[in-house]
Amino acid sequence: MQSSLNPIRAALADEISQSIALCIKVITIKTPVVSEERIKITMVPHSCNLSLHQCQRMTSIRILIIAIGFFCVQAQAQQSSSKPDWSTFQFLLGEWIGEGSGDPGQGNGIFTFSLDLQDHILIRHNQSDYPETKTHAAFSHNDLMVIYQAPGHSVHAIYFDNEGHTIQYTTNISDNGKSITFISDSLPAVPQFRLTYTSLADDSLFITFEIAPPAKPYTFSKYLEGRAHRTKSNSAINSEKKK
Repeated sequence: MQSSLNPIRAALADEISQSIALCIKVITIKTPVVSEERIKITMVPHSCNLSLHQCQRMTSIRILIIAIGFFCVQAQAQQSSSKPDWSTFQFLLGEWIGEGSGDPGQGNGIFTFSLDLQDHILIRHNQSDYPETKTHAAFSHNDLMVIYQAPGHSVHAIYFDNEGHTIQYTTNISDNGKSITFISDSLPAVPQFRLTYTSLADDSLFITFEIAPPAKPYTFSKYLEGRAHRTKSNSAINSEKKK
């Protein structure tokens, strides 16, 4: 990637230096797409029929256009080189069916973890269904969590659900790489949450969701727990998206 950008950078630098002595009569510039690696600019020398003021103005515009192109190329290079490493999250990828129990009662659900935006983010879609009990009617819970790499390579997540909740998480990965924990920020007058996924030997997950009261951060009590079994691989999910 770096070597493919060098000819464009060299061309841009050369054009900027020439702009000091040249006046633009016609500019035809292609958007600096890395794959094409060419920029076309047509120029005439300062001996054209434009006034000195017009030449200075056109030269300034030309330098501005070239500078914008240069920074676009730089941004592309930085984005390509900063692609997140999701290797520690590989055991989560795919579609899962789970069963669990806890304060809401016995329930079941389906969720997926899949990469998106050219592998720059990891998305979890979840739906859980709970049957009618003596204390509540049957209901469904839907949520979306976007996992992303923040500056400094730390991994964070933001969660939304159909009940209007929004939760910001940071992540911790166990030393053996088999467990990933999402912990919400400790905020005044707000409960704190901890969601843990643990990889099991039989292509399944053990999941716990815990809550700490607002006045006692990090004193978590279990709210839900359950197991999930993978039903589709990540490649199968990606194939379905393309159809």
